[in-house]
Amino acid sequence: MTQSMAQTMAQQTGTSIEEFVREAYEAMEALDVTRVATMLAADMQAVDGVMRTWKRGLGEIGAHLATLESSLTDEVSEIRDMGIREYGDTAVATYVVEQRYTFAGKRHEDIAPTTMVLRRIDGSWKIALFHSVPLAPES
Repeated sequence: MTQSMAQTMAQQTGTSIEEFVREAYEAMEALDVTRVATMLAADMQAVDGVMRTWKRGLGEIGAHLATLESSLTDEVSEIRDMGIREYGDTAVATYVVEQRYTFAGKRHEDIAPTTMVLRRIDGSWKIALFHSVPLAPES
């Protein structure tokens, strides 16, 4: 394989990973918990600004998603500064997400450096780890 072919394949894979990440946010904004569930690895681990603690496995993640489904509204996410590294059947996406949403009646505006680790399972990317904890507001 020539170097240019390898670069082209890496760019195509990077694009599909970026599309996957963006699709995950679109599904969350739509509160499409069924769609989100298809994107998760069985042993997923996650923490975000709403959870404020680690959730491990589909049972804990599912309970969290059910809470979001009943308490989260008006979510809008903007992803910027995405970097993608692929290591065979594992990929790491790092980016900054700016989110505006209402949770349990309270309005939030967050900026969070975020890491999503994906694992290719049976030919499809699945989220294995999600880490997104907002920065404290600037003074």
